[in-house]
Amino acid sequence: MSHIKEQKLKNGGCIKYRVPNVIEQLQFFSASGWYSEQCQSDIYLRTLKAIEAGRAFIVAIEGAIDSIDELLNDRENVDAFIEMAWDLAGARLSESAKKP
Repeated sequence: MSHIKEQKLKNGGCIKYRVPNVIEQLQFFSASGWYSEQCQSDIYLRTLKAIEAGRAFIVAIEGAIDSIDELLNDRENVDAFIEMAWDLAGARLSESAKKP
């Protein structure tokens, strides 16, 4: 059974996503280019590709905005997507790395 996690949204809702199994984890790394030379040198590209690949693991959006496409247009919630993407990769994003 899949483990479901949540990322809180600024609007009081949340993104619910499932943790990938081993095969899905490897597919996530491949789809996102996580370990590619280009993504290794560009944290924003790495995060962008991880968010795009991570959409496959979102099981529900709860709150005032209940559509993934609408939520992606709400820039106040960028941190929730970043945290989800890095969690899916099994990595942690330090506070210093978040700041441009």
